[in-house]
Amino acid sequence: MLRGAIGCMAAFAVAMLYGWLKTLYYFQTFGVDLGLVEPSAGALLLDSWFVIQNVTLFALLSWVALKTRERWVIAIGLAYGMIPILSHYAFEFETVPGAGALIDYRHTILKVVPFVVIAILWFAQKRHRKTLTDPAWPYTRPALVVYVGVILFWGISAAKHFGAYDANRALRRPDLHLSRISIPVKDLTRIGFADVNPESLYLLAAPNRGLILWDLSANPSAEDGTIRTFVVPREDVSSFEIRRAAQVQPGSQYF
Repeated sequence: MLRGAIGCMAAFAVAMLYGWLKTLYYFQTFGVDLGLVEPSAGALLLDSWFVIQNVTLFALLSWVALKTRERWVIAIGLAYGMIPILSHYAFEFETVPGAGALIDYRHTILKVVPFVVIAILWFAQKRHRKTLTDPAWPYTRPALVVYVGVILFWGISAAKHFGAYDANRALRRPDLHLSRISIPVKDLTRIGFADVNPESLYLLAAPNRGLILWDLSANPSAEDGTIRTFVVPREDVSSFEIRRAAQVQPGSQYF
């Protein structure tokens, strides 16, 4: 029972770490300190789900590669492990062939590849069926410790890149990934933001201390290359309107 409790606590700690890193790198891309956002434990756990899902898939694919020792599976596993960092930095090289596809279809690639590899091994290379159904670790215990460590640290790296990827995707297509917010001009003028175009504001977060907004009119493509965000205290806003593009799966950032 004690071992199970320790295992649950460790799993919870890892999930919180993944969620914290993903959230941290998302808001850092916008120049927002995480202390301003004040994410709850529930929000961090929700943000950890996508990371945990892909850590599980990476573990599955790497396990199959180590069990079968097929060179082509090992090569795919290594390439698969690079997807988080490659899809993140693909925003810098969108003109390079394949970069745009990696950005648009990263989610699908991460989900599908492990199961395609297993299907090929199961149906086309039937000699591996017994290996695939045997859960025993084929190497030494120290090797198992190293393997688990690699998986956990891959998750840490993936959490960082997933967070930054989501932010860059929002910067790339804000109307699809962020909610547009309209605040009365009189309120913006009163709190010192008279120069802000009320139609270029997007909501990043709404913690207790106020509304954290991103100004589209000052974006990375501007001459000075800055991203402008600011916090508007809720008591200083008489009203506001939020608009968001209708989507079949609006929670793609998490799932």
